[in-house]
Amino acid sequence: MLKNEYLIDIHDESGRLGSALRLTRKFALTATHCLRGHVPAEQGDSRLRLPDGTRVVVPMYNTTSDLALLRLVLADDDALLPRVSFGTARRGESWTATYRFPAGDKPPAGSVEDPDALYRRTDSLVVRAMRLRCELRKDHAPFAGSPVERGQGTVSPVALGVVVEPPGRAWVESDEIFAGSVAEALDLFSITGMRLVVDGSSASFGAVAGEREAERRTNGESAVGRILRSEDMDYFVEVEWTP
Repeated sequence: MLKNEYLIDIHDESGRLGSALRLTRKFALTATHCLRGHVPAEQGDSRLRLPDGTRVVVPMYNTTSDLALLRLVLADDDALLPRVSFGTARRGESWTATYRFPAGDKPPAGSVEDPDALYRRTDSLVVRAMRLRCELRKDHAPFAGSPVERGQGTVSPVALGVVVEPPGRAWVESDEIFAGSVAEALDLFSITGMRLVVDGSSASFGAVAGEREAERRTNGESAVGRILRSEDMDYFVEVEWTP
């Protein structure tokens, strides 16, 4: 049963697919490519799960940004809020990946090279992401979807985003990683129709299956605050944003 974990792993019948960052009790952020094309909007159609068997559905996703919003199919009292706050990356600061794989191997870590780099562009969408320099040159594919958190000197974890696939989509040995920010995800999915549905004491996002592309709004903490308020999510999300 989930407690206050902010790092979770997504599985299907074949094994582990990748990691994800819990944003709230029931919602998490991962890399779309980890789902391998299986993006179920309904519980009955899903073969995605957590290691404890909790079912996972995908109310929204976007392949250009490689970001997907996950909903954990939990009873309201089954999980605590994740023990994490969220921040915006700063150029030159240290970072580390939360996921540890394999056991005993040092996770990717390094410094932020560009907190707002161009990641991908289509006719209707411009996506930006964090470009991160790694201490070690290797194939970082096993860390896809892992939270990227602020490095040394933090008392409690501050998540900056999640590891996404390289812009060219091919994982190779590299000393560079890209990560989609939480702010970018909220911005993107707000535009694509994210809404809050409150039913008694429960709350969930309205399901918008498939990929919707639209012009992105200005990114940053001010945009995040505006989106949370406009979607009535400031009450629901209950997470702390740090500078």
